[in-house]
Amino acid sequence: MNKLIWNEEKLIQLDSEFLKQVLKNMEDDNVSIVYFGITGKGIRPNYQITYGNGNSIAFAGIDHKRFSRANTFDKTKISRPFTYKSIHTLSVYKQNDNSSFFPEEVQDNKKYYEGSTKKIKVNIYERNHEARRKCIKHYGINCCICGFNFEKKYGEIGNSFIHVHHLKLLSKIGEEYELDPIQDLRPVCPNCHAMLHKRKSPYSIEELKQIISTNSKRAK
Repeated sequence: MNKLIWNEEKLIQLDSEFLKQVLKNMEDDNVSIVYFGITGKGIRPNYQITYGNGNSIAFAGIDHKRFSRANTFDKTKISRPFTYKSIHTLSVYKQNDNSSFFPEEVQDNKKYYEGSTKKIKVNIYERNHEARRKCIKHYGINCCICGFNFEKKYGEIGNSFIHVHHLKLLSKIGEEYELDPIQDLRPVCPNCHAMLHKRKSPYSIEELKQIISTNSKRAK
């Protein structure tokens, strides 16, 4: 039987209610960690939580109750540890899964602290919705690269829709840092956002503007 390899890309496939129940069993213990079973189909995996006080409890994935056959699992049959913060971030992502979420998008958390890379299908980061709001308040909702405005194009349904791009490559920062919404974020349309991430080291805003300008001249 092949062993499951649990990472954020795999965890995001779990049902949102499953993740919420895992968080509930983690008891809002911000230093607790969870391990997932590496056998089975990976739909409702058993899991083990180690709390901040050092106690570990095994849970049955099917009903989220204490595992009846053991207090803890064999270490060779569980995944690497995942923090409370990482599971919370994935749970928030699942609950807010919509077209406005994108690599480098701002999401939850109250303080503007960045870091803790989460790999889903693209990199996402623990971010702050308030930071996104302040960025848009400062720069407006036009794409800072091509000028596109969703409300002008689509009317009411496009009101306030825009992506937010992070200028720093957080995967190279490594440690958490304090985010400046004005210095670190820019509003961009989904097309330009995707093009910024067309290479491993994202293009800069100015580089993409130059690419657009060059190709516009060629088209004339």
